Amino acid sequence: MADMSRRRERDGARCAPRGPIGGPGEAEPALPMRDRPLLPTDHRTLPSLDPIFGTILDAGLVDLGLVLPSGVRAAVEAQARLLLAWNDSVNLSAHGTPERIAREHVTDSLTAWPLLGGIASLLDLGSGAGYPGLPLAVALPVPRVALVDSIGKKVRFL
Repeated sequence: MADMSRRRERDGARCAPRGPIGGPGEAEPALPMRDRPLLPTDHRTLPSLDPIFGTILDAGLVDLGLVLPSGVRAAVEAQARLLLAWNDSVNLSAHGTPERIAREHVTDSLTAWPLLGGIASLLDLGSGAGYPGLPLAVALPVPRVALVDSIGKKVRFL
């Protein structure tokens, strides 16, 4: 119980009003969610991925001995496009370039694909920007998938 009390004090202090804005080095306060611009939810409205994404993904799949069906690949690319668009505003992942998303998110996520055949459900705890859960969800014929995260901006993205 003492931990909860300290946490509330710490969180409350961090959220307390800070005097006038505009002093040297003082950042603008974050806008409430209702006042922020809407983030895209339709990948078709976003620019195409840099071709390096496909090059790195293809090399990673060859290394793993995997072939993605075209529908799975399209879904993985759509998620990467959304992540890039959101990451500019919301900072969902430190891996914010097409190269790093292909290598350190998608390819790494798909390493588990051959091991998970025949599973009835998939649970990704601490899903963050959706990895490994989303690529595995589209690659595996899993009837039930749950992506869980405790950070609100990541949950909104998922």
